[in-house]
Amino acid sequence: MLLNKKIEIIKVSKESDGRGGWNYKEESKGYFWGRVVELSSSEVVRYLSANLMVSGKVYIRNFDNDLELELNDVIVCEGKRYLVKGVILIDKKNLYELLVSKEN
Repeated sequence: MLLNKKIEIIKVSKESDGRGGWNYKEESKGYFWGRVVELSSSEVVRYLSANLMVSGKVYIRNFDNDLELELNDVIVCEGKRYLVKGVILIDKKNLYELLVSKEN
């Protein structure tokens, strides 16, 4: 699998603004080489039947073994933002498959 796109992973946290609302803070977890794959309509329907709103998959390899992927992290690739909905470790060489949905 060709992992030839530069992908940034961002952790989004929210903090109370003291007035009943939230302030969102983005912190980069780093840049990785990866690939974004849009899902076909039949794959989207299959994930919907499992109550997952997923529009694509992102494959990344973490060579340093220090990446902690979490649900609701943000993936940025070629100016598009994706929200992580699921994390799957594919092999022992730290290849991850992330189930993502596009952010509006």
